[in-house]
Amino acid sequence: GLTRVRLKTWLKHHRPPYLVEVEYPHQPTEPTDEVKAYGMALINAIKELLPLNPLYSEELKNYLNRTDIAIIFLDEVLNIRSFTPATAEVFTIREIDVGRPLGEITTRLTYEDVADDAREVLRTLTPQETEVPRNDGHWYNMRILPYLTVRNAVGGVVVSFLDIDKQKQAAAGLRRLAAVVEDSHDAVTLQDQTGIIL
Repeated sequence: GLTRVRLKTWLKHHRPPYLVEVEYPHQPTEPTDEVKAYGMALINAIKELLPLNPLYSEELKNYLNRTDIAIIFLDEVLNIRSFTPATAEVFTIREIDVGRPLGEITTRLTYEDVADDAREVLRTLTPQETEVPRNDGHWYNMRILPYLTVRNAVGGVVVSFLDIDKQKQAAAGLRRLAAVVEDSHDAVTLQDQTGIIL
């Protein structure tokens, strides 16, 4: 399951906003699918509650503007509600595009079925995930989740693009190295930094 945070100390507890210092008992190096889904669910809940609490809307907007993950929030007819600035790396999108259908926005991806996939997620309420390349060969993990309101009603979808280009490059490098080792007629050894054979 998910690891919860532990309250370490109260920094400010006399009146709102309350501030606390927390610690994480275990911080995984790579987020699991469960953690990613939990994070997206939190973002959904925050976006739904945002109009109810204007005091914190600027702080949330500031956070979303600084994230390096491309996230698009779409309504139930796939019109753009909002997006993070990193989305400009995946689509040619600007603030004036809020309210427009996603299908009208030019994609930088070689994958052309984002809007169709989002429509399918709306229809089935089943999340979809796939690896998609940009036109220049840069890779993303695209995840589409139903956008659920606090009343558990479907309010649209959230489409996120996590940059996985370094992982793809590392995997390709390992495949090349494995092919060299497999095709080699010479002895191959593995050594540590001091030259000791492992």
